Amino acid sequence: MNEVCSFLFKEELNDVLLRKHAIIPNKNGVFKKYDELYLDKIKDNTLIEILSLLKVDWKDLLLHQKVNFGRYQVKEQRDIASKITERIKILKVYDKDSILAISMLSEWFEANPALGKSLFADLYNNRAELFLNTIEDKESLYKVMRAKTDLSKIAELAEAIESNPKIFENIDELKLFFKTSNISSLEDLKNKFQLIINNVNVSKQIELTKELLASLGISNDEDLNSAFGDLNISNQFIHSSKPSLEMFHYAQSIIKRAKNNIIDHLASLQNYDCTEIDELATTVIGGIKKDGLFINIVIRPSDNGEVILYYSSEKDSLYYDNAELWIDNGRDLPRQLTLGEILKTIGINRIPV
Repeated sequence: MNEVCSFLFKEELNDVLLRKHAIIPNKNGVFKKYDELYLDKIKDNTLIEILSLLKVDWKDLLLHQKVNFGRYQVKEQRDIASKITERIKILKVYDKDSILAISMLSEWFEANPALGKSLFADLYNNRAELFLNTIEDKESLYKVMRAKTDLSKIAELAEAIESNPKIFENIDELKLFFKTSNISSLEDLKNKFQLIINNVNVSKQIELTKELLASLGISNDEDLNSAFGDLNISNQFIHSSKPSLEMFHYAQSIIKRAKNNIIDHLASLQNYDCTEIDELATTVIGGIKKDGLFINIVIRPSDNGEVILYYSSEKDSLYYDNAELWIDNGRDLPRQLTLGEILKTIGINRIPV
């Protein structure tokens, strides 16, 4: 369109055509006649919006920003300032739009004090009164002004109310809830929630049995106390009384059986050499060669259908490539528990690295 109209403007005979027909768009995208449009030298959308809120839409007479042909009349900031002043001075009743317009103009004055004094001399000098006139409930305003609360906090509260108009209904409901639930404060509420969470956690804990002791690889009281110093263990299991000697004896016998079965099985395999076995910890065996290279074996009984790794010696050993985890349930042949089987069993598909 720019190319076509530029061509038409070159011919004086087309001047009548351009003035007679609406073929040039304004800022609203509506086609207007040539003489009805003005070039936008205001360059301030806020002022244009303020005037629009005052029921005068200058987008209707300002040339569309993408038009780049022809020579037009001009509207400057002084022109729109004069029009805004005129519209505000004839206001009799402040509706929602006019209140917003004055509020926006007040903010514009704060951001552009020099231009405010120059373009809106009268309005700028009386800006406080102008703003106050838009407030009907002046008594509430005076209460806010007398309040010792920081205005920024009041502003935050106003924004919260605007984003959630039902906030006061929620406060009333919260007060009723506090009263009926015998809650004295937010701190009291937090404490009650914590009690509930603690009770839920306790209800999820599993009673420690001799089978679990064996799965944990714990065979004495010292190891048990050390284990329950670990939150991961203490949050999962509960022991309401001290485990009996019978429980520890059971765990010891199961761990010993698993260890012997696994060593015997490895000794029967061609690629394992168990002639230099060295017990590094209760459930960690060193000195075993696999294909000529020394490896560590972490052993665990799996009678209970699970293996619970706790000892740091086990985790440290399994951290390295030359380590394997073997399990024995006393019924089947011992077998290696591989990383692939672990991932498949517990459903892990994302591992932080």
